[in-house]
Amino acid sequence: MLMWTATDASGGDAADFAAWADFEAQAREAGILIEGARGALEPPAKAKLVTPEIATGAASEVHDGTFPDTDEQIQAFYLLDVADLDAALMWAGKLPTYGRVEVRPMLEY
Repeated sequence: MLMWTATDASGGDAADFAAWADFEAQAREAGILIEGARGALEPPAKAKLVTPEIATGAASEVHDGTFPDTDEQIQAFYLLDVADLDAALMWAGKLPTYGRVEVRPMLEY
């Protein structure tokens, strides 16, 4: 689950952080939490974008953020191990966020 928002999540208050901690506790108690952001991500301006050598055929390139041409940014993420898409959507609906939640299955190979 990727949490998208137009708001800088680093400006959250104690109630916001308590809501995320509660969500994580519920997911952990349900036995489905694999990984979480353990807090919000820093704003995109602090990000770096790496284009690996394998993608370009040349030396790796590093660019300063921000990247997507959008007003939204990824606020945080959670990786859950649930039975199916319906369960994932149910958990996404419980996630406290300033924006929307993208639910995407893991590609298995």
